[in-house]
Amino acid sequence: MKKVILLLLISVFFLSGFGQTCIPCSSTTINVDLSSQPDTVWTITNIPRNGNCCADNNCIRFNVTLNGGSTYLSLNVINPSPSGSAFYTVNCGTQYSIGTPLCLLGVGSVCISYCKPGNDQPTYVLTASRAVTASPDIYLRVGCTGTMNVTGLTSSSVVWTSVFPGAPGTYNSYLSCTACPSTTVTPSLGAPPFIDYKVTGTTIGCGTLSSDTVRVYTFPVLSNIITPLNPTICSSGSGTTTLTATPSGGKPPYTYLWNTGATTQSITVNTIGIYSVIVDDSLPDCAPLTTSTTVTEASPAPPGPGSNSPVCTGNTINLTTATVAGATYAWTGPNGFTSAAQNPTITNATTANAGTYRVNITVNGCTSVPGTTTVVVNQTPLSPAASS
Repeated sequence: MKKVILLLLISVFFLSGFGQTCIPCSSTTINVDLSSQPDTVWTITNIPRNGNCCADNNCIRFNVTLNGGSTYLSLNVINPSPSGSAFYTVNCGTQYSIGTPLCLLGVGSVCISYCKPGNDQPTYVLTASRAVTASPDIYLRVGCTGTMNVTGLTSSSVVWTSVFPGAPGTYNSYLSCTACPSTTVTPSLGAPPFIDYKVTGTTIGCGTLSSDTVRVYTFPVLSNIITPLNPTICSSGSGTTTLTATPSGGKPPYTYLWNTGATTQSITVNTIGIYSVIVDDSLPDCAPLTTSTTVTEASPAPPGPGSNSPVCTGNTINLTTATVAGATYAWTGPNGFTSAAQNPTITNATTANAGTYRVNITVNGCTSVPGTTTVVVNQTPLSPAASS
């Protein structure tokens, strides 16, 4: 619950008295209305002091109207600060050191006087506040730790306890300390969407029992997957692969920072290596998540070609290789032979067709190293001449 700081308009006049509670003064008198907020800081500068008040001279008086929720009020003097000891009085009564909070339980208005020799015109700061002020609401992922603290209570009297949902104390196990002015809270798996923690204790100066509440909003654990799960590029150095971060949990929107410097959800890479991405959500109290993947070299396995070798001249050479899904084939061989067929044939073979045949396959843009097979072509012997 954030505290509001307001700079209020004031009216400056030179009259004495403030209701029936103020002793008349002839000094500079300023009405200050702090009734709109219990936690308020009000300032004014370039106002001269003059006249008498509270049996002193060269004074300025502030007639202050307070909010019903305000417990403390203090006057400070800065720019320049007074040299040596300086005091302010409340309705010409007890003196209080400059900056010291005054306990004002149940007081709706008060008259503060400040007197000092000289003609300086400093900045006067009036601060009204509640007796106890807890830290703002916080937003945490499960397993993430945040800090809650409280001011205005004596340390030995502080007690933290969960008050909603469930019975009081249901989620006290998430706290590092239930009797400290500052405690950490770490939601576990199964935490509800939010938890209200109430802090109670004895107010400093006033000695009354007071409390405030901090709400802890909880979100699922932040996780991330980089796809594809086993990224590869061709061993020949050709081709690319696209890496995509897919986070879940936490509190979107997400931001991305890859070790390449890219800030997009996906990147396209063309070299092997380790690629990492830092994913963050909109929870400032929780650390971002780093995920990495390794891009490796990969190409189709070289095919295992074969043939019907040896063959005789005039016969057909049958070249064969295994079937690979999605593959294209590239054959080369003697006598200028090329073919894109998986299992090409050479009819009416001659001895010029003998030799080593090579075939490689290409799958998804990656080309394998070639596989080889050797074909032997034998000269067909001449038919023997019959004799008797």
